[in-house]
Amino acid sequence: MKRNASEAGCAVPLKAPRALLIPQHSRDLIQMVSAMKSVEGPSRSQYIVFFGTEFSRQMPRDFPHELEDDDIVFLFSQKLVAHRKIDGQALAEFREHARKLALRFGPFSKVVVSNPFGISAEFVRYFRNCDNPEIVVVPEGLGVLTERRQASPWEYVGWLKAVRSVGGHLWDSACRRHVNGPLQPGEVIWSLKRIAKLLLYRPLKPAPETVRAVDLLVSMALPPDVILPFQAKMTRTVGVTGNSELVPNLGIFLHQPHLIDGDTGRRIFQKIRANGVTQLVLKRHRSDRGWETLVEAAQSVFGPERLEIPEEQTLAEELIGRRGISVICGVSSTALLNAAYLFPDARVLAFTATVRSGAGYTAEAFVDLDVLEKALRQYGENRIEFV
Repeated sequence: MKRNASEAGCAVPLKAPRALLIPQHSRDLIQMVSAMKSVEGPSRSQYIVFFGTEFSRQMPRDFPHELEDDDIVFLFSQKLVAHRKIDGQALAEFREHARKLALRFGPFSKVVVSNPFGISAEFVRYFRNCDNPEIVVVPEGLGVLTERRQASPWEYVGWLKAVRSVGGHLWDSACRRHVNGPLQPGEVIWSLKRIAKLLLYRPLKPAPETVRAVDLLVSMALPPDVILPFQAKMTRTVGVTGNSELVPNLGIFLHQPHLIDGDTGRRIFQKIRANGVTQLVLKRHRSDRGWETLVEAAQSVFGPERLEIPEEQTLAEELIGRRGISVICGVSSTALLNAAYLFPDARVLAFTATVRSGAGYTAEAFVDLDVLEKALRQYGENRIEFV
């Protein structure tokens, strides 16, 4: 049964081993639970899930049905970090969350993270010093591959730079300088509170935290030549099974929460059709951003009769394997790299160049596009075609 923090109370079975899951977003969560169920088998832990990056206190949309019967306790908090800038106030709030979790649900047998860097590293450090649980990493694809100390996306800043970053984002959004859409009320309130706290307490710039070693690495399809910036005592690979034969002319496009303008979207789907795809599956991301525009563009090229939108929400890799999809398309999705290694006979197309050439492309809309494309090129070798 799923419950949020206010409903969980002390009803959690005391004898059940507890694993603390710290996903960065809902794809992390689905991949984490699937991986841990595969590793633990029937004697799996009870999962305590801490969502520290969501503004809305609600369940991830369309949570997969096979996970609905799991005894999972969800805890939501307001966002802790803005634009990958970690300030002293964020670190203090994160430690307070960790302390409350330890008092309410601890001790934990496992702490499971998708990215053992940045703000998550402080969680790992806290519980490792507290209960010394098993530290498990279920990497979220490109995020862990692109993380290097010399090129980390995380920046540790003092209170003044943090204020300027949060305040500047509010101002730019108010002036509609971003194409990501207007700020949500919850984000505005959070931003104003963060600015007030930073001005009031003026916390010092924190020192970078990182995780040098973990106990277990559970991956879906990490490239064999990848060099991770940490060491794992043990590794496990969770396989994805599916059709041994590919279905000719069946393609899939993986929606990501970016705004692609209609003209660019139509050019993408025209190129997909030119590559021999006659039937297209449009895989929806759990964030709705840019979805309606993408659907309109796909329907204008393929028509409703040749466009399929699955209602089920599952990992893209599982859907691809089950359907035997032969042409796998996206922009810079994590699943593209996984698909290149899980399904070597399929074609994998990354439309980074098409998006970059579009009228709606801006650096603000696709902050990580260049970094993610570099990772796809480096580790995808000749398995990924860039269009």
